Amino acid sequence: MTENEAIGQLEVFPEWNREDQWLDAGDMEELVNVCIKALEEVQQYQAIGTVRECSEAVKKQKPEKPLNTTKVKTFNGKAFAVTGTCPVCNSRLVLSTLKYCYICGQAIDRSVADETST
Repeated sequence: MTENEAIGQLEVFPEWNREDQWLDAGDMEELVNVCIKALEEVQQYQAIGTVRECSEAVKKQKPEKPLNTTKVKTFNGKAFAVTGTCPVCNSRLVLSTLKYCYICGQAIDRSVADETST
């Protein structure tokens, strides 16, 4: 609802409100504007998500070291990949190709893969 539509809705209020001077037209218009602003702010917060959802998303963006890293070697003993598990959901990961866990989205610190692959 736009502001003009909301102001048009002032006519919906019973006439006795105006006659008994509970609210005059200016007060009612101000009340409608305050309510519209409050609803718009609530809608913005709902679009962003809850505080908990936001903090979880921020936490997932900070790279964490994978667990149980191991080198995958060819038959002649040369390492060609490094695997490990996600520190959040324990999914098996190929660290040399992933920046994020494909299951939970946790950012993965790939420096472990770089150190181990040589």
